[in-house]
Amino acid sequence: FRGYLVQGLSMLFKNGIIPVIVTSLLFGLVHMTNPEVEKHGWGIMLPYYSLFGLFLGLLTLLDEGLELALGIHFANNFTSGLLITSPNNVLKTDAIFIAQTEDPASELLAWLVLAAIAFIIFWLRYRWKNFNLILK
Repeated sequence: FRGYLVQGLSMLFKNGIIPVIVTSLLFGLVHMTNPEVEKHGWGIMLPYYSLFGLFLGLLTLLDEGLELALGIHFANNFTSGLLITSPNNVLKTDAIFIAQTEDPASELLAWLVLAAIAFIIFWLRYRWKNFNLILK
């Protein structure tokens, strides 16, 4: 989603954020087949997945590469598959911990806070100055 599709959409849209938003929504829609959606509904899960896609898309634009986004996506799947899982998780594994209760709204809020902190850390670490790629 953040590779060829963003590049292709960038040829159609001159604004850098539009391809990222479009691919983020597509990322969210692809994940709507996950069993979590059946349990919790589209209303919370589509924003959850799409915002994760938006976060990864913005990192890809600012970092000018897929590596950081791919690493974060891998870390997310690794964590939800091997460290902590839930009965409704798409990854059916023998994780170390099993969450007995799920509250996707609270999880989304916690994720937004962690994403903001991670973004600030990456911004400070990599000294991104190319915000014009998003705003142009």
